[in-house]
Amino acid sequence: MIITVTPNSALDLTLIYDSLVLDQVQPAAVTALSTAGKAADAAFVLGALGIPCLATGFIAGTFGKKLVGMLESRGVITDFVEVEGETRINTIVIDRSAKTMTTLTSDSLIVLPSDEEKLLRKIRALARFSGPLVTGGSLPAGVQPEFYACLIRFAKKQHLPVIFDGSGENLVAGLPERPDVIKPNQDELSAFVGREIRDSKDALAAARSIFEKQGVAVVATLGKDGAVAVFNEGDYRLFPLAVESIVSAAGAGDAILAGLAVALDSQRPLVEGLILGAAAAAAVLLTPGTADCRKADVLRLLSEVQIEKISERS
Repeated sequence: MIITVTPNSALDLTLIYDSLVLDQVQPAAVTALSTAGKAADAAFVLGALGIPCLATGFIAGTFGKKLVGMLESRGVITDFVEVEGETRINTIVIDRSAKTMTTLTSDSLIVLPSDEEKLLRKIRALARFSGPLVTGGSLPAGVQPEFYACLIRFAKKQHLPVIFDGSGENLVAGLPERPDVIKPNQDELSAFVGREIRDSKDALAAARSIFEKQGVAVVATLGKDGAVAVFNEGDYRLFPLAVESIVSAAGAGDAILAGLAVALDSQRPLVEGLILGAAAAAAVLLTPGTADCRKADVLRLLSEVQIEKISERS
């Protein structure tokens, strides 16, 4: 069973406007409340696909209980550590006319060192029942980036494959522990390598460098330019799907995590997980909710995924 760990749990409130006018009361054309947090989003996608998954991490307060309810409504098993404070609410404002998406975030969980230890004990207890572990995203205030290093190291000792979607200091801290796969986006990869990633060629060079130095597979998502991937079996270019009537891109990248987790869980090549993740990501674009997708859309879009193997690796 796939296990997801979300240290900084959240809900996303999405407000879609045909044309946003500031400094006045204006009802949204579309409103959606959905899960948030990279790993929780991956669990939400897995639930939509009917794939067994257990979600853990930290939650707090009324919004934390709401998050648990949303995941369980998709068939996801939940076993979170309750802490003080309140699970975050992020507000996503989409202006259709301006073609902009703005996300307003907040920090509100209060996580103590004893809570971190409790989560690790929980994962130890779950390890014999689980397959790959998916984690990443921001950390609650006061939790240091070394948390990810400890979590990944701990999971690897339990013989769990790890998919890590971290950025900034979190990525710097977690990468030396050699997760099996990392999934930076274009901006995150640019920040990590210290130079602008302008296109798929730049991204592939950076991903290859990480793979050669760290021995970690890399999927670099590039928004409208698709993605590149460097795996043990070779390097790939994933072309973007032509999706009409995009509603919201929030959580689309997290669907890639779900696909990769399915491949690791079933001991299939990572490229198959990337293809599934790409179809799920495209399906997410069709809904207003973060990481929300319909299984029928994912299955329909699978045949439209275009991927090119750029090179073999012996």
